[in-house]
Amino acid sequence: MVIDMKKDKLVIMDWGGVIESHSEESYLAHNVVKHVLEQFTTEPLPYNFNEVFEQSLMVDGVPINAGTKKLQPYLDKLFAACHIEVHPELYIDFMDIYTQITSDTPYDRELVRYLAGLQERCYTGILSNLTVLDGPRQNRQLGWENYDYRWLSYETGCMKPDLEAYRLVEKDSNMSGSQILFIEDVEENLAIPREKFGWQTYAAQYKGTKGTIDVIERFLAQ
Repeated sequence: MVIDMKKDKLVIMDWGGVIESHSEESYLAHNVVKHVLEQFTTEPLPYNFNEVFEQSLMVDGVPINAGTKKLQPYLDKLFAACHIEVHPELYIDFMDIYTQITSDTPYDRELVRYLAGLQERCYTGILSNLTVLDGPRQNRQLGWENYDYRWLSYETGCMKPDLEAYRLVEKDSNMSGSQILFIEDVEENLAIPREKFGWQTYAAQYKGTKGTIDVIERFLAQ
């Protein structure tokens, strides 16, 4: 007899540092953005590009972060500083080239295949502090259609370890406490859901595939 556990179990995965290697590409790295901008001008970029880049990460006193939904004001500031003429297609082209350049970032294909196969056994979700720029790469690696829920900071406006990020999970999934297993590489992001919400948690690391799978299997067997 096959027991349907889908009604009372939820496995949530972080992305960077668990599924994808924590890399500088994931954090608007200077060298990656510089390489992208070089595709749009024949003129040399500012000699102090790193300083210019850092200044572009703040607009009207608001810094860019993984909860930023609209990158255009920050990109406009960067384009202007680099004397790149802005046109409507530029933003799309920028995203496309950025995605191409970062597309070979290493990720755990074995774990991705395993997670995609969980849909018949439990609910699955992604809870990630993610920039708008890295959404397309995550989708390519994971296949968002393989997950029941997606809580990405740039879509929800909530960043771990803020309480609201975890409240949103429980509200959307209608699950709570020990029904939820959250797998993440940053202890700070695990402490609150474990101590305040009663979730089961596991501190994983990139390429710690066997340990992560074992924890999920024990959770589903409970």
